[in-house]
Amino acid sequence: MTGIAGTNGGMTVCPAAVEAIDVRKTYGSGMAETVAVAGITARFEKGRFTAIVGPSGSGKTTLLHLLAGLDTPTSGRVIIDGTDISTLSDDALSDLRRDQIGFIFQDFNLLPYLTAEQNIELPFTLRCRKHDRQAIRGIARELGIENRLNHKPQEMSGGQRQRVAVARALAGNPAVVFADEPTGALDVKSSRQLLVILRDMASRRGQTIVMVTHDPNAAAYADRALVVRDGLIAADIAHPTAADVVRVLEQDAGSFLPPAGGVATGDGGWSDAIPPKGRCAMIRVAWAQIRHSPSRLLAVLSAVVLSAAMLAGTVVFQGTSTASMATVTAAPLKPVDVIIDPGDADVKSLKPSWAEDVLAEARVNGKVKATAPYYAATVTAYGADARGTANVYSVARDPSLRWFGLESGDWPRSADQIVISQDTAGKLGVRVGGTVTLKSSDGTKHAVTVSGINDVRFKPMTGTDYAIYADPTYFGDATPGELFVKLNDPSDIDSVTQRLVTAAKADGVTAVTGVEMIRQASAMMAGGSTQLTVIMAVFAVIALVCAMMVISSTYRTLIAQRTRDIAMLRLIGARRANIRSLVLSEALITAIAGTFIGALIGVGGGYAAMTVMGQAFGGFAANPLLLAGTLLLTVAATVSTAWTTVRHATRIPPIQALDGAAQSGDGNNDVTADGKTYNGSVPRIAFGAVCAIAGVALLWVGAAGFHMPVALAGGLALALGLVLALPGLVAMLMPIIDAALSVCGLAGKLAAASLTANARRAGGTITAVAFGISLIAALSSAAATGTATINADLDHRYPVSAALYTPDNSPLSDKILRHARGITDAQASYPIRTIAIDQTPDGAKTTPRILDVIPDKAAAVFAKNDQWRAGEENGVPVALVHPRYMSTIGIKEGDTLTLTVAGIPVTVRAHASQLTESPKLAVIITDGQLAALPHAATIEPALKTSMIWFKAKPNIDRAKLANQVNRLAVADPNATVGGGIAESSDILNVLNMLLMLSYAMLAITVIISLTGLANQLALSVIERTNEISMLRALGTRRGVIRTEIVIEALTLTIIGTFVGLLVGLPLGLAGVKAQIGGMTNQFTTQLPWTQIGVLIPVILFAAFLAAAIPARNAVRIQPAQGLTS
Repeated sequence: MTGIAGTNGGMTVCPAAVEAIDVRKTYGSGMAETVAVAGITARFEKGRFTAIVGPSGSGKTTLLHLLAGLDTPTSGRVIIDGTDISTLSDDALSDLRRDQIGFIFQDFNLLPYLTAEQNIELPFTLRCRKHDRQAIRGIARELGIENRLNHKPQEMSGGQRQRVAVARALAGNPAVVFADEPTGALDVKSSRQLLVILRDMASRRGQTIVMVTHDPNAAAYADRALVVRDGLIAADIAHPTAADVVRVLEQDAGSFLPPAGGVATGDGGWSDAIPPKGRCAMIRVAWAQIRHSPSRLLAVLSAVVLSAAMLAGTVVFQGTSTASMATVTAAPLKPVDVIIDPGDADVKSLKPSWAEDVLAEARVNGKVKATAPYYAATVTAYGADARGTANVYSVARDPSLRWFGLESGDWPRSADQIVISQDTAGKLGVRVGGTVTLKSSDGTKHAVTVSGINDVRFKPMTGTDYAIYADPTYFGDATPGELFVKLNDPSDIDSVTQRLVTAAKADGVTAVTGVEMIRQASAMMAGGSTQLTVIMAVFAVIALVCAMMVISSTYRTLIAQRTRDIAMLRLIGARRANIRSLVLSEALITAIAGTFIGALIGVGGGYAAMTVMGQAFGGFAANPLLLAGTLLLTVAATVSTAWTTVRHATRIPPIQALDGAAQSGDGNNDVTADGKTYNGSVPRIAFGAVCAIAGVALLWVGAAGFHMPVALAGGLALALGLVLALPGLVAMLMPIIDAALSVCGLAGKLAAASLTANARRAGGTITAVAFGISLIAALSSAAATGTATINADLDHRYPVSAALYTPDNSPLSDKILRHARGITDAQASYPIRTIAIDQTPDGAKTTPRILDVIPDKAAAVFAKNDQWRAGEENGVPVALVHPRYMSTIGIKEGDTLTLTVAGIPVTVRAHASQLTESPKLAVIITDGQLAALPHAATIEPALKTSMIWFKAKPNIDRAKLANQVNRLAVADPNATVGGGIAESSDILNVLNMLLMLSYAMLAITVIISLTGLANQLALSVIERTNEISMLRALGTRRGVIRTEIVIEALTLTIIGTFVGLLVGLPLGLAGVKAQIGGMTNQFTTQLPWTQIGVLIPVILFAAFLAAAIPARNAVRIQPAQGLTS
């Protein structure tokens, strides 16, 4: 019989599975206070099926949340299986939900990346406890889903998914099962089947069930129905029918009826619960999560791969370059047993036979097989096609002391024969039997024949263009730098070396073994790659930092999107430590995979690059400990970055699993729990602003005082400040961005709305882009300003940009004079006539030896900064004289100076100028001044055009000018290249090489940033599936959706690029001024407008490409796709 029950009177009450004692729950305060539960006392006996029924807003769902420990009552107590849950800690409450409570949800809340069986096993997984697979299959058989256990939720119907949820709730034999509108998402047939199952669970299994429903027909399946209205129990109906429930619900006002008692039918408590750990299981869940949606972690994987590749490549570069340098250094010494070395003595002070004398004094000739004096000299080599500097080395006559072989030809046997490599032969345009002219620094020329081509595949790293090997007789009576000794018996090396050391002491020289000399030389050469290694390491770390920003942003977004999944895990008993393990396990798996792939790319790519550069002749080499350390650093950085986002995941409250709106999360990544919003934006922005201001101040101090360490500290502080403050600042500025984008039509308004809704995420993406752009801008501005400063300093010290001249003042060849005008990177060429000065006041080393007669028009070009009056002063021609010479002989500006040329005394007025040092000390007058001299007609025939001056065009690449002048010099072996390019060429070549390397590595940083941008857009599309499908359903065209995604990408990139340029350009200027500003008075600021003009469209195009795939995915969303459950 059914009816409305009263009190139990003297009836015996069975033990309660759940008990609520005067439970109240209010929200808000004051006038805004809302009472959800107004003071309910109720007992839910073990083994009974109780339905809580009520209209919307009655408080029934809030009561369920309080009974299940998902929410905290404002007052009152809830007791579950004898435990007062108000006294439990968060972990203890999680354990209680896991061990004593089962949940069935309206929306199923199954993890989509787990199979049905894995979802059912989840309570056991959380406690790392083995389970009875047959028992689970038995439950599945009872529920009719045994044949669906290997299917994932999306592969099942709604009814089947809800049965999986029921099986999960029953698997752990909980004390009570709470069901929240379990039939809400099911059709009539599936609803009836589910209610029969719940009824059977209570009747046959003795399971305690508490179900919230608004459906009177569903309540009729229960043993008891509590009708809730206005936060109170309006009725307690035993054995309800649908009519009973409807009658109570239709009453205008129901009186409070105390809860009815009942008879317990069983005990559903745990019999053998064990202390849970659960962390080991999170790796399995994380792996399933990755396998389900690998594309969501693509940005993280890409960032890790690129970072690991750069770090691994740096290690390979360092190891391989060091091995190559060691090979270069060791190769000539490998056949040598002992070396008689000058040690600290000056070779020039030793007599030519010094080494042979030591050998004789030691009386070891009987143990010596062969000796070879070692010579080296630097010359200028002229071939058929090119000229360049070359080192000439002696090659031993005895084969046992030769360290290379021949590919063709013969060994040199006289002073006029040489051996060169195939590479050198190709560049000089000669072959065996060809002629090469070698010119010494004193102008002496030596024509030699190529007798052979050696098998050397590298040239020693000495800063010259070529390496040439000659017979010792080539060096004439020069003093050898060392003597190489080959012994008959290698076992005598130590004893012979000791005797040589003793004999050498008297002359202040020494002797060492070949092995020891190789070790010393390799140690010295190892430092040669340090600068490049440091630069690569710095940019690799920069890329890693940028990757960490992308990883952090990605994980924040993923956590926001997985809010409901995480809340569900918390709901069924996962501790915060379990959630932390889940996130970190996923990061660890991704980091290991990405690092492994990146290591392969970095190691292979690094060695391939060294091979292409021709610097891998020492073979592959990499310090295994250093390589392992850098890869572990990548893994640690990835996991630690993910760890910074864990706080957001662990603060997701379990109750959000019951809130459908929670699924998509919040683009701002603020998590609300226990009535509090966790958002560290304000203190983060404040601290970041302080760091940025301090950084700017330190940069100013460093630049003004030329203190690079101070400027570097300022740059680091500024970078830290921007990373901390920029995301929050961008979020604050979103209303302005919104207004700006709103003028772009519907697509612009949609993009603005999306960016505003996800303001902090957008700020993080902008920060990553700005980080990479600012570094490129800083490097570009530093390079442009550094190059301009170097050129200005060289122009000041060497007014002549380039010069071709003959050291002996002999005339230049007609070919050079004819082709001089073909130097396109020079404003013009100026032939200079010269004559030797016979006599002039002695100024020691500052005494000029040449009188240069320059064209009148050259005076305005080369001496414009000297305010030179190129004419007569009181009847005396004015000449340019070096200021050091004037100081040495005691004359000052405007004094007369008499010198003798062509046997004729010439008197001029001295005007100080640095021009007289280009390219060698001289006295300079113009053609017009020469004509004014009394004996000009006698001097004119003696003048020879032995020099040509070139003035570089403004902002021209000096390296190009140097190449053109060097090619011209090939036409005359007598010609020597001088002027500013002689010094600037090496400096600018090194600078350009470092810049190219830096740009290449920074490009990887920008790629990482844009990968993060693409990933954010892709995740945003996934997150906004419902929104996009609704827009499509309302008639929005695909073109609008596509344009919206592109506008978002371009907006983020434009803002990031603007911020990057705004920060990077002055940062580069400050850095270069701190570094070189104190070295010259010619500091010249120059912004890299050309590079900026190229950078901006390239970055925007890259952003457009980054938006391509997300835009494609967005337009593929069908109008009905996101509108279905």
